[in-house]
Amino acid sequence: MSDHTVNCAKCGALLNVGEEGRYRCPACGYEFHYSGHEGTTADPQQPPGPAPGYQQAPGYQVGFTPTTPQPAPFEDTENYSFLGGMFETLKQTVINPVNFFRSLDPNLPVGRALLYLVILGSVGYFFGMLWALLQNLLMVQSMSAFSQFQGGGQLGQMNQFSDPAFLRNFYLVLFLGSPILGPLFAVAGAFVNTAIFHLFLMIYKGNKYDFWATMRMYCYSGGVGIVQVIPFVGGMVAGVWMLVLYVIGLKEMHDTTYGKSVGAILTPLAVIFCCAMGMVFLVTFGMMGAMI
Repeated sequence: MSDHTVNCAKCGALLNVGEEGRYRCPACGYEFHYSGHEGTTADPQQPPGPAPGYQQAPGYQVGFTPTTPQPAPFEDTENYSFLGGMFETLKQTVINPVNFFRSLDPNLPVGRALLYLVILGSVGYFFGMLWALLQNLLMVQSMSAFSQFQGGGQLGQMNQFSDPAFLRNFYLVLFLGSPILGPLFAVAGAFVNTAIFHLFLMIYKGNKYDFWATMRMYCYSGGVGIVQVIPFVGGMVAGVWMLVLYVIGLKEMHDTTYGKSVGAILTPLAVIFCCAMGMVFLVTFGMMGAMI
């Protein structure tokens, strides 16, 4: 394949391209279609030379990153095994999420992506409930020892929902039901959360593709829920990590801005937080009024 030289129509950087197709300038990120004629890009107005101060990154091949939509490795059954594709997909979403979501085909069926979320999310849910149960048992032991040290009677003064025995039974039910609840929560969460994210992305006028493209992003972002296998702190790490991937995924999948992507993710969270705080204030003032 012979190389040809063209100037980026946006920043003027000198690029080496091969055959006809779509490319991305590494200097400014501008996407263009190369028609096969040397010295020209899709934009007829070309700056005369590289952008001032542009330097080629060390180890980066001169030119571009192809932007042809591709399936995720988990969907590429011809080149990856089932577990191999799952591991490679997880690795790409963790190590290089920008390129992963940028190249992810938004028009493929969502079934395989949903299966990916159900498997990894269910495993993460199982371990998350296991660590929560163990943490509750440790808390019960600590509080029991403290109660005996104080002379007893402290545990009985708690209300039902803060009673360690109630919490232990609650987490035990969630843990024992994880083979059913894990997949159920994963599927239900995918549809509900995708609908919310896509709705707010539409409100911010950042959606380029349909609901199913957003769901593909959500499913492959949710795979990091497997991090809950880490004892006690895994759930918190997974939650923060998923929020970051949601922002990156929406931005790259829909080719929008980070501002609109962040708004689509954080706005519903802010609404939920405000509603929760409102309920807390109402209950608090109600209890204070009853005591007066």
